[in-house]
Parts: sequence; C-alpha cells; structure tokens
Amino acid sequence: MNQKHLSMAIHSAVFASLIILGTFIRIPLGPVPIVLANFFVILSGLFLGPVGGTVSVMLYLFLGALGLPVFSAGGGFAVFLGPTGGYLLGYPAGAFLAGLVSRINPTKFTVLLLAAGLGMVSVYLLGVPWLMWRVSSASGESVSLTRGLLIGLVPFIPGDLLKIAAAASVARSLNRLMITNG
Repeated sequence: MNQKHLSMAIHSAVFASLIILGTFIRIPLGPVPIVLANFFVILSGLFLGPVGGTVSVMLYLFLGALGLPVFSAGGGFAVFLGPTGGYLLGYPAGAFLAGLVSRINPTKFTVLLLAAGLGMVSVYLLGVPWLMWRVSSASGESVSLTRGLLIGLVPFIPGDLLKIAAAASVARSLNRLMITNG
C-alpha cells in the first residue's frame, strides 16, 4: 500500500469514527433525532473528496449493519428498515455529492457551501420519502408530502444550515492546510 492509499485509509477511518461520535450528540425529536452525524458525513466528502468521503460513510454503515450500536436507534441491519433508514442510505450520496462538487475548488468557501448544501439535500431526498413510507406503514394511513416534510425536514433546517456553513468553513481550513503541507 503506497503512502497516498494509507493516508486515505486512515482519514476514512477517522471520519467514520467522527460520524459515530456525531450520532451520539443528538436531540430526540419524534421519529428522527437531530444529530451531528450528518455534519461529519458532509465534512468527510468536502475534505476527503467523493471516494474517500463515501468510503468513510460506508465504513460507518457497515459497522452499524454488523450490529455495533453506532446509529441513533442502536445497531443492526433492522435499523435500515426503521424511520431513519432512508437518511442513513442517503449519507453515502451526501458525502459523494459534497465531495464531487467541492473538487471544483476545495478552498473556495462559496464552492464548499454549495457542495455541502447539495450533499445535505441529497440526504433528505432519500430520507423524507422513506420516513413517509415507514410512518404510513406503522399508522396504516397515508402520509402526505406536506406532513412528511413537516416531520422529516422542516424541524432540521435551522440546524442543518448551521452545519452546512460550519462544514464549509472547517473544510476550507483543512483543505488549505493540506495544500500548504501537501
């Protein structure tokens, strides 16, 4: 394994650990808690790029699927079938898209802000419909798009806007540091 691959493997493991840590920093809010994990998911893409960020997230998901209690709802494959499953499945897309767009200019704040925003949106594009389906299945009643957005998106917007700005800011500093020392 060459130095570049070793560095990427270490960085991916560190970010998987940060995502796990972010899961435990949470505020319970209905079927989907507010967590800091999505901040680290997006940051992994902004800093490690589309491949490294996605590898970090996939490692996190793999550990959870194995049964380690790394998700807000614990661990095991069954968590993917619960109300937060769509958000978890959206995490790799979020890291990949954030990483892909950030490569346009990894030290320009506006590019990183756009990349982080698009990454976060992709998580919700999978998470909200999944949540609507799970709530519908559990209640036996159809969940409208409006209700789905009210329980699966709207409460998270203020915090996610802060996370997007913070991820762009941190990534800018980290990326500049890597370019300077790279």
